[in-house]
Amino acid sequence: MKNTLALVLMVFGSFGVSANMDNQCVVELKPLPEGLSSSGGGDRATIEYTIKKNDCERNNVLLVMVNSSLSETVTDAEVKNSFTYIASAFCRFDRNVLMSHNFLSCVLYDTEGRKSL
Repeated sequence: MKNTLALVLMVFGSFGVSANMDNQCVVELKPLPEGLSSSGGGDRATIEYTIKKNDCERNNVLLVMVNSSLSETVTDAEVKNSFTYIASAFCRFDRNVLMSHNFLSCVLYDTEGRKSL
């Protein structure tokens, strides 16, 4: 009887759990203003700030875009390296991670990036 009750609660209780993958969390990477350095965290700090500002949640679709004026000043290799770092810090790896020249799309793992060891 206890097992049956537990099974019923798990099945019907799971309908209230929302994965929230219908919402997009959009982050635009822009060049830093002249005279400002990125020692405060660079792309990671920008992403964490935007995630908090936009009230993004775990399991939202994270879309990171490179601003057109920034793409003129960085190489494709630098963008790819940055996207790889961003994905390793913010994306779930049991879902798709898509990268193109100016876009990264993935499912947000958490509102704060993973910590480096």
